[in-house]
Amino acid sequence: MSRLPTTLTAAEQDLSAIKGGEWTDREFPLGPRERPTRRQIIFKQSVLNEIYTHGRSAPDIEVCGVLVGNVYQDAMGPFVFVEACIRGNFSTGKAAQVTFTGKTWTHIQEVMDQSYPDMRILGWYHTHPGHGIFLSDMDLFIHKHFFNLPWHVAFVFDPQNQEEGLFAWRSANMAIESFVVQKDMPPIGQKVARRVPEPYSPPVQYATDGGNGAAAPAASGSATPQAAAPPAGNENVPPSVRPAATAEVNELSARIQTLEKRQRWVTAALALAVLVAVAWPIVLSALAILRPSSEEHQNNGLPEGVPQLVQPEQAQAPKSPTGAATPARSTDNPRTASAAGQQP
Repeated sequence: MSRLPTTLTAAEQDLSAIKGGEWTDREFPLGPRERPTRRQIIFKQSVLNEIYTHGRSAPDIEVCGVLVGNVYQDAMGPFVFVEACIRGNFSTGKAAQVTFTGKTWTHIQEVMDQSYPDMRILGWYHTHPGHGIFLSDMDLFIHKHFFNLPWHVAFVFDPQNQEEGLFAWRSANMAIESFVVQKDMPPIGQKVARRVPEPYSPPVQYATDGGNGAAAPAASGSATPQAAAPPAGNENVPPSVRPAATAEVNELSARIQTLEKRQRWVTAALALAVLVAVAWPIVLSALAILRPSSEEHQNNGLPEGVPQLVQPEQAQAPKSPTGAATPARSTDNPRTASAAGQQP
């Protein structure tokens, strides 16, 4: 799958910037909408069930896939309808990372051509087993390079904590987005908690007496204090994005710290395993060198250091001065000894 063009401006790369008039007319699946509305994204329950099943089948590693459907429009404007999904077979998944491979994209394209020729890819989904709902730096890289059109969304499911959340483009940034569900079938498995955007309540600031930072008391008889203008960096950021972005940064920081701590433990365990693997052959070799041979340990069943007894019949007979062996004499029989002592 080739990269998508990256020439969209911040205003164009926004879910609300999807232009009307160029999509197929269709009645909103959940009935008429009323303004103002943020009901722009719909999931079929069958799609969520498939994502749950895929994620729960591998609760310890990340898995991924793509979201399939179309963009339609009604009297209130365009909306995104996720009607199917395709598993990202042949992807490489780890405990905290998943990667689309070339073989994965080939498989997805084949399924699209065969089963969903009239639909388009609306985004992707992946799991965060035990890590919660957020987009990591690698997730953002994937989304910015392959899913950067205004209607492209990212769905995250945590099969261990049973949480889910949807992210959509808002002013060229990814933010938590609400969505609604068409109950085409009952939900399966354990109930899943959904993350939604936090309500925005602008902080009240009071005018100061010249910029020294201290709040000036209200004048006698005056009305309510005048609120100061919002910071200059937020004029072009939709109110619904600001708190979500702050929450995302805080949660991402906490998640990264948890992952770094876990990585340190894994590194220490691997170092210990390598040390044992290297030291064990050395220990075995040292034991083999220090262990005496069986011949050194045993001497006819006697402990080492005890001289071996020589049997009488094994003793060598003494030799005469001429070199001939002298017959052995026995003192057991006196007669024999006397006869032996006579000269011929």
